[in-house]
Amino acid sequence: MKICFITPAPPLRGGISTSSSILINHLSNRKIDLLVISFKNLYPNFLFPGKTQYNKRNQDNNTLFLIESMNPISWRNTVNQILEFNPKVLFIRYWNPFFCLSLGYIASKVKQKNKDIKIVALCDNIFSHENYYIPKLVYKFFFNTINQFILISEYVSYDLKKIIKNPNYITLFHPIYENYRNSISKEIAQKQLNIKSKKVVLFFGLIRKYKGFEVFLKIANKFKNIDENILFLASGECYE
Repeated sequence: MKICFITPAPPLRGGISTSSSILINHLSNRKIDLLVISFKNLYPNFLFPGKTQYNKRNQDNNTLFLIESMNPISWRNTVNQILEFNPKVLFIRYWNPFFCLSLGYIASKVKQKNKDIKIVALCDNIFSHENYYIPKLVYKFFFNTINQFILISEYVSYDLKKIIKNPNYITLFHPIYENYRNSISKEIAQKQLNIKSKKVVLFFGLIRKYKGFEVFLKIANKFKNIDENILFLASGECYE
């Protein structure tokens, strides 16, 4: 069976890239002829709030880095690559409406030229976490090309139904990440990090407005005069 999977993949950083890499490894271990198409870059540098879009991890084998989110020529080249591969299923990872135009163009052209290819979207979200306004027509431009949606939470299905009437979807459990190193004891970890407090409250990950970091700060402020043995520790890159 031939499957083409469009998704961010290492060395692009982020949870979407990491979880897709795990999924790619599982698919590669089965009798599937798999073509992975990733992005050269997700965002133009002037729109990216962090330090870098890439991490130090090596890229996955057999991955083509073709798509530039704001370069229509790269979209057309991606369509040609998919049609040449001629998969039975085109599997597209969707997580942010910023990519509706590029992914919508690719999916619509593939559907137009080969109606036998089934197009499936794996959706982490429907709307952006930042809640910026995007017309419904932009969503529909991509969503109307999809034969079936795979959602990883029931909440996402409610948002999907705000855009598409009676969508064909299934809801699955978000898989557990398998890329972490073996754990060590709490005592060894505290010693390595020079943590002397018995109690630690951790905020871990990218520090962004929608992740509730201000709530973490408010709670830390309340507890500072109640229990001096609690360490409030934030570990992550600040985007704002």
